[in-house]
Amino acid sequence: MWKCKQCSKSIEEEFDACWSCGYSKSGLPPDQSVRAESAENRAEIARGKNMSRPRAAGQIQAVAIVDASIPFWSMVFFMIKWSLASIPAVAILMFTFAIMGALFGGLFRAIF
Repeated sequence: MWKCKQCSKSIEEEFDACWSCGYSKSGLPPDQSVRAESAENRAEIARGKNMSRPRAAGQIQAVAIVDASIPFWSMVFFMIKWSLASIPAVAILMFTFAIMGALFGGLFRAIF
């Protein structure tokens, strides 16, 4: 791994440019068009630069999520939706366990 000279992010050896800021391995800044792009586009451009080298067949690439930039209220709404979506799942599990409890409870009482 190498460390970006601009933003100090750890970058895998196979990449020639930083996925975060677009600076090259040697510390050269990205061209002006890349600097003006959003972070997603810069990462996409950096990935495009790194695709020139083919990977060996069957090679596994590890992915580590370092940070997630989500606005506060978007995260609150996401958590509310998540909790509401879990209600049917809990109801289904309760129903399933009730059925299994009735079946196996009766079977257990019949055996013992």
